[in-house]
Amino acid sequence: IAVQMNSSVQLGLKTSVRQRFPSSPNRSFMRKAAELSSFPSENLPVSSSKRDSTNLQDPDALLIELLDSAGISVKDMNSCKKLSAGFCNYVWHVPTGPDTSVVAKVYSPLHSLRTESYTWGLVDKVASDNMLGPKVVHESDIGIIHEFVSGRVLEDNDMFVNCSTFRPLALKLSRLHSLEIPLKFSRPETPLIWEFLERMLNEIKRKEITEKPLRPIPQFLSSSNLEKEIRECKQILEPKDFSVVLAHGDCKPANAMKTSISVPHKSGGWLANLDPRRGRDKPKQADDVLLIDFELSGPNYRGYDIMKLFRKLERGIRDDALRDFLSIYTEEAGIDDSQRNSYVSQLQRECEMIEPLTWLEAVTFFALVLYIKPNQWDDWISLAESRWQQYLTSKAQMEQIASSSFSE
Repeated sequence: IAVQMNSSVQLGLKTSVRQRFPSSPNRSFMRKAAELSSFPSENLPVSSSKRDSTNLQDPDALLIELLDSAGISVKDMNSCKKLSAGFCNYVWHVPTGPDTSVVAKVYSPLHSLRTESYTWGLVDKVASDNMLGPKVVHESDIGIIHEFVSGRVLEDNDMFVNCSTFRPLALKLSRLHSLEIPLKFSRPETPLIWEFLERMLNEIKRKEITEKPLRPIPQFLSSSNLEKEIRECKQILEPKDFSVVLAHGDCKPANAMKTSISVPHKSGGWLANLDPRRGRDKPKQADDVLLIDFELSGPNYRGYDIMKLFRKLERGIRDDALRDFLSIYTEEAGIDDSQRNSYVSQLQRECEMIEPLTWLEAVTFFALVLYIKPNQWDDWISLAESRWQQYLTSKAQMEQIASSSFSE
């Protein structure tokens, strides 16, 4: 089932824990939201089963349990195609009929380690209701099921203004950041990145005591060094009081999908919209974007989301691409034209200051994965080393901006 989106749909204005943007009577997301009551998230079936974070049950068995809880019958489980076997989830494409299918995701124990179970699926449903992500069909403590979306995931090369997905992505992220943070998040003003880092760090400390690593672990991946770096970043960033929004939490290009939508012709009059063979409107196709994989979503720095999209671009070309993105992002947020240039410059510096966290989170993650999947040791060390070097470079930039006269 391909999700079809209307590009003219805009979200209603949402309040927030703190004001994200200056007031403006011309906010584009104040236009009336589309009617979404045909599949309200509050009516979704939810499994009452609870899953222990240490449960290493076979993912295939959990997939069957998840599908059963959703009332989805699959005649041949061999028809279910595994899309990924990640650390935070296991994902399958599941045919449900001759021309229909869903995507079923089973949570892994590592997902339980980093997040609270009462938040699972929460932002998926918010994104589904607001047409920012795939429609949620079912969710439980085992996993979540979405309608299948036809398209491809974005890449770093899509992060330029001349790409057809650039503007839709900026609009969707701005709209997500404008939404109310669900009350189920116990500390809506506290960025989740600090909690994620603390949870992973504590698990690394525990494993350093209880488990012997396959080989000596590099010093930069030790819990003592990671704790020191987390503390130093926190000491610099927390006093800045940057905006905390309903964020994706893992907003890399691969967690956005390029899709197509039907839109009416904008020129040529009503006759241009007629298909002479059928005598009715003939819409054209346009590229659009849906956000996916909301496992780490919740209250977080807006700059964390934005910077994850651009951090892998070469620094010489990244600045212009980031500024183009922020211009669209802030326009959608309703920033007045007379204020936008200065606001974009300020937000760009905010993003640059938060960039080190995007790398430090990855380094900490791979330090933990060394214990969980030691059979791929060399791969994890290589990935951790490259991200550590990026962290050190961006940390120096953060310190330089912090020592300047920059203020939010």
